[in-house]
Amino acid sequence: MIDRSPLPNARSPLFSAMAQTTPTVLDILLVRGSLRENADAVNRNVTARLKTRWRNNANIVSTDFFLGSDVTDVSIALSVERSNRL
Repeated sequence: MIDRSPLPNARSPLFSAMAQTTPTVLDILLVRGSLRENADAVNRNVTARLKTRWRNNANIVSTDFFLGSDVTDVSIALSVERSNRL
C-alpha cells in the first residue's frame, strides 16, 4: 500500500501511482464506452486519490489520456507544496 512505507526511514523512498485502462473481451464485444470514456472515469479516481490518500507519498504518477484529467495540475501543486516545506 502506498499509505504505508516498507522502509519508513528511507531518505528518498519512491512511490509510483499508476492507472491504466484495459478493456476486457466483454467490454469490447458489448461496446461499453470508448477507451477515452473509460480512461476519463479512471482518471477522476486517480486525481481524487492523488489529492487525498496519496498526497504525501506519491512522487511518480502515470495515467492514460492525461490531457483529459487534472493529474498534471495537481502534481505541480503538490510539488510546489512539498518544496515549500523544505
